[in-house]
Amino acid sequence: MQHEHWWPSHCHFDAALAPGVAKARDGTGAGVVVKRGSVPASLLRLRHRHLAAVLAADSDCHVLAWVDGVPLARQAARVPVATAVRWTGQLLAALACLHDAGIVHRDVTTANVLVDGDDVVLIDFGLAGPAGPCAVAGTPASTAPEQWRGHADARSDLFGVGVLLYRLLTGCHPFPGPPFAALQRILHGPVTAPSSLASQGGPAFDALLLRALAPRPSDRFASAAAMAVELEACMLHCAANPGLAGPASECRKNENRNDKFR
Repeated sequence: MQHEHWWPSHCHFDAALAPGVAKARDGTGAGVVVKRGSVPASLLRLRHRHLAAVLAADSDCHVLAWVDGVPLARQAARVPVATAVRWTGQLLAALACLHDAGIVHRDVTTANVLVDGDDVVLIDFGLAGPAGPCAVAGTPASTAPEQWRGHADARSDLFGVGVLLYRLLTGCHPFPGPPFAALQRILHGPVTAPSSLASQGGPAFDALLLRALAPRPSDRFASAAAMAVELEACMLHCAANPGLAGPASECRKNENRNDKFR
């Protein structure tokens, strides 16, 4: 891979991670990730503790700081309410930084969020771009309805956050079933209220998640900051009612029959 024309000359190849993606070392010996493909130039100026830093970029590839973390997709299907809220709040803060810079991530999924100790870091900006027309791409069962129609904005990313939080609280995917059936639910609804699935937090998170996962962008939160405010209110409600943690969900057994779709 290091001998291909797009490989940055200042990076030394260590190991392939996926097609067009490799772990490497930069000129100082620091670990980095080299990925083929361009990203918005404004990402080079962004620094946030919950965003993977883009260190270099050109029209052929980009270089990101290495993050020692485990994909959220490999974590337990269901985590304590406080952990789910902390991780989601951190993700919303990262997205607020991106959105303020005019960038939409377009692929907020459990595979693109790394858990590093008590924190999460959003990675993989391969689909990132400005709000507006976009290619139909992304992880299908976390892709907002409007992205299937070739348009994305900040609210599209919040849809992905909704999918992630729903899974963390219930152990279930909000759009279960075979790919076609799941896609119809994404495009048209309905979403099962998480409290009906033995969700931790009881009904406290129902309104937040049903709003985040609304098929129409206009029915979702207008910004990551607005969603974060509601998330904090839900957590305060749970703290005042400690009996809201529910029994373990049984959804995990059947939710991932189509892992490639997820």
